[in-house]
Amino acid sequence: MRNGPSAAVVSSLRKILAVEDGTDVLSVNRDGVWLGIRLQITAGQPTVTPLSLKEREAAQFVAARAKLGAAYCTITREGATSCR
Repeated sequence: MRNGPSAAVVSSLRKILAVEDGTDVLSVNRDGVWLGIRLQITAGQPTVTPLSLKEREAAQFVAARAKLGAAYCTITREGATSCR
């Protein structure tokens, strides 16, 4: 497995089980929007390593997050109550 969801799961498991060290990006739910979070995993211990964004990049990130949130509200009928 080199690519795709299966490879991502195997890669993360190898790091969490302390088989190897490295960085992975996992998705987390932040206020109903699934976003990537970068983790540095060393000896099975994850540490969040946030991106340092310039002002323009931060504005683009906020805009992208809003677009994702709107898209999730549109496609998730049962989650509509969680849409803000």
